[in-house]
Formats: sequence, structure tokens, C-alpha cells
Amino acid sequence: MNSNIKKNIIKALLLFTIFVSPILSIAQDFRILKQISLDENSSVSTLKYGRNEFGIGILNNKGIMTNEQKFNLSPKDIGIMGDNIFLIAAQMKNGIKITGYSALLFNKKSLAPSGEKELITKQNSSRISSTLLKDPLNNLHYVLLRETKYNDGFSFFGPSIYDTKFLESESIQLLSFNNKLESRPIEIKTEAINAYFADACSDVKKNIYLCSFTTDAIMIEKFDSTGKFLSKLTSPFSVWKNPSFDILMNIDNSNPQSVIIATKCLNQNKKMAHNVKCFDFANNKVIETGEILMNKDYCRALKSPNEEAEGKNFSSIEDLKPVQIFQDSARVIVENEILYDEFGGKDNPTEYNRRGSIITVYNKKTLEVIKDFVINKRFGTFVEQSEGINAHLVGNNLYAVTCESSGLNSYKTCVYKINLTSGEVIKNEIEKEDVGKGKLTFPSQVAWFKNKFAVPFFGLTTFTSKTETVILLRFY
Repeated sequence: MNSNIKKNIIKALLLFTIFVSPILSIAQDFRILKQISLDENSSVSTLKYGRNEFGIGILNNKGIMTNEQKFNLSPKDIGIMGDNIFLIAAQMKNGIKITGYSALLFNKKSLAPSGEKELITKQNSSRISSTLLKDPLNNLHYVLLRETKYNDGFSFFGPSIYDTKFLESESIQLLSFNNKLESRPIEIKTEAINAYFADACSDVKKNIYLCSFTTDAIMIEKFDSTGKFLSKLTSPFSVWKNPSFDILMNIDNSNPQSVIIATKCLNQNKKMAHNVKCFDFANNKVIETGEILMNKDYCRALKSPNEEAEGKNFSSIEDLKPVQIFQDSARVIVENEILYDEFGGKDNPTEYNRRGSIITVYNKKTLEVIKDFVINKRFGTFVEQSEGINAHLVGNNLYAVTCESSGLNSYKTCVYKINLTSGEVIKNEIEKEDVGKGKLTFPSQVAWFKNKFAVPFFGLTTFTSKTETVILLRFY
């Protein structure tokens, strides 16, 4: 055979291998905590190196963490603020108790530190809740600091998000920041101070949306950037006095004056219920699904084109919780997962269990159910309270990465390609033989780029408490 022909064949085989096989990066000495997209080729990540050592970095579309900066505060959330990255972090005592909050600023391109400011320091800082108000593009507009009525008493691990007193507010403070971390207070008069606080967000015009609820109604108040009250929308809501409340809240991408929420709570009959609501401030109306009870009847009534929600992975359907919301021009997609924790007792760790997922597609105009997709899986870990599924919407397809138990201390990572129109579901296992045994994936930390996604595999290094991450790239 001609030598040039041989070279061309080898070259073609190499190119084929590159585009159909996973791309594996070298081991990197951190654990990814959270990340948000910067653009279609990079994301900004918060990192943990050791017990009290944290950092920030930019993950590129080659699976390499770049421009790392280390610090000793525990990062809570991040957002984009002009040419900078804004990070809010907690001061920790013994790695558990929060004693204060600080704001850190980094250059968006180089991550060079641009400033640091202490926001609050007090002995009972575990009572303080911090919320970053961001638009759909992760642009940060405000920081909301809320002093709750929670009293930690003898609690060792701090407040639970399900603690009723943690949802009640002593005070609500809203701050905006400039590129020198100088803050400006924004005075708002909100009904949330006399109700249960739910969540808050902002739109591209810097309007403020604050959600709260009582035992019989849920509301969203809208304020402008000066704190002036603009309007309020209210919808019936049934909540037990101990609500066990979860919420997702975001701005509709195609209608900036429309806020979509998905909630889970105990209703007044002490039954677990889901609600999906759209608060349309442009048309001054609320569209809703109505209360959906999480029980066996719900499982039997699912409009699932692929399989039924049955068996042990769906036996705890009351623990189904909304974990992601997506929208396009015609649909709202809510991804739910069964999440529950099993406390091991005094001498044993807590196990974080993640079971079956149900992805529901709604008609955007009516919020009527179009389709349900059932993901039959299970995942248990003692490491952290992270979701076992993470999805990304690309046109008519939803791509979902999962971590699934495959035996004793054994896991497999899968990607599902879900056609939202036809109902076709294609499942593939992500190859990870080269990653090594003992490592697992936390899907919530997957980064989505143009035409590819980065999957981090996490493990402890031998004989140390240091963490190590290997990142696998796959095309979609």
C-alpha cells in the first residue's frame, strides 16, 4: 500500500477517535463545588482544595481549569458583574458554623482579585440567609441579606432549609454593588417580612421579583431598581404549618416580565404537593397547573412515553423535588428527582439518596402537561447533598447526565438524549475506565459548552484528605 495512503488512513482514524471517544484531562487537585456559564466555551467554577482551602477558576472547553485563585472563605454563590465575577462567601468556624459573610471580586478574564469586603460578622450569623439576585444570563444585580427567626440552640450543623423559623424574617436588606465593591442599600417595603420567604430574582432591566407565601397564598412582588413597588400577583397556595418547602424560581427567557416557579410543600392536609405557576406581569395574570399530589395515583397517571414510574426507585414519590427548570418559546420543562437523606446516627455518616427522576413538559400558554419522561435510576453517597441528575436543553433535545449505582461502592455515569417531541429516549454510559476506581460524578457540577460537555469525576487522594478531580469531555 502506498505510504501516503497509509498516512491518510491513520490520520482519518485519529480524527474519528477524537470525535467519537471521550477526551480525558489530567488529574487536578480540587473538587468542583459550583459553576456558571461564562460563554459557550468556558464556565467559572468555585473549588475546594482541602478542609479550609477554597478557590475559583475558569474551566475551558478542553476540560482544563485555568487562572485558579485560592482563598480561605467558603464560597456560597457566584454571578457575573460587568467585567468581574462577584462571589459571596461565608466565614466558617470549625468548618461548620457560619460567623459572617464577605463579598469577593475577580476579573472575569484573568480572575485576578479585584477586591474583598466584609458584609456581616456576628456570633449568630447562621441566622443570616444570603441570596444573589441574577437575571437568566447569570448577571448579578443585587445581594439580599435576610436575618431569619431561626434559633440554632443545640443544633450542631446549623439551620435546615426546611426549618419553619428559617423561612421567617426579622429583616430583609437589599444591596447593589459597583466595581469597587462599594455597596448601596435599596429600601423596599415588602410583604415578605410578615410571611414565609421563598426566593428572589431579577430581570435584564434590573427589576426585582420577591416571592413569599402564607398558609393560603403565594405571591410575587415586583420592584424597580430604586426599590419602588410596581405591582404584585397572588395565587392560592395550600401549606401546612411545617411546610417542608422547596422552590425553583427564574425569569422566562422569552418574556422578561414573566416569572416561573416550581414548588414542593406539605399542603394543609399534610399531603406532599407540587405546583408550577407562571406569574405574567405583562398581562397581569397567573397561569398554573393546580396542585399535584405526590402519591401512587400520580405515578399511575403519568403521561410517560418511555416507562412507568414504579418499583423501589419510585417508592418514595413524596420525596420528589424540582431541581431544574427550562423554557423555550412553546414549552416549560421541569426536571424533578427523588431526594432523601438517611441519618446514620451518632457514629455513622449520613447517606444522601437520589432515586428516580421525572421530567415533565408543559405547554407554555396553558401549563397543561404535554409529556412526562421517567428516568429509572438510583444513586447513594456519603459525600455530599448533590443532585443525581443535571440536564441541558439544546433545540428539541434535552441532554441529561446521571450518576447511578451499579453495585457495592460502584457507579456508572450515563447521558440521556431525550427528544421532547417524539418521546424517544437514548441512554449511553459514559466510558470511564481510564478515570480509575473509586471516583464518582456529581452531575450538578457538569459544565455545558457548545457541542460538548465536561463531566468531573471526584475522589480522595491516597492517605490524605486532599481531593482530586479528573474531567471527561464528551460531544453531543
